[in-house]
Amino acid sequence: PAAYFEKVGGVDVSVQLLAPRANPASRCALEQAKANLVKPCVFFLLQERLRDGIASLAAAVPGFAGLDEDPPASFVHAPAMGADVEMLSGKNQVAPGSLSEAQKANLARWRRDEDVVKRLKTLAAREIELYEFATREYEKQWNRDGVGSC
Repeated sequence: PAAYFEKVGGVDVSVQLLAPRANPASRCALEQAKANLVKPCVFFLLQERLRDGIASLAAAVPGFAGLDEDPPASFVHAPAMGADVEMLSGKNQVAPGSLSEAQKANLARWRRDEDVVKRLKTLAAREIELYEFATREYEKQWNRDGVGSC
């Protein structure tokens, strides 16, 4: 996985999204992404706390009231565009049994390989720092009084 990211990129995606005109590999972009994340007109969700975040968003922003309710059965069972209601309880995990034995063995090998882990952490250092910042700021945003102006 480290060689893949070194060859084709793919890191700093969150930095790019939150500081779109900055060089995502720069410290300046990371700091701007953090600043943009905590602006009063922004609410953000953490994928591992998605259900909680959607409920908080529904409570905090009048236009999102009801967002935390499950969609009607007619939508869930629609053949072309059904909603994946179970996605909210998946906790961003790979479903048990969805990895082949070979994939499990590769994953275990990569996790044990200190060089691979170190290279990945180096490649994703800005993403990791941004995520850790977001987790520290997550609860604070719900204590604001509605959506402010940017």
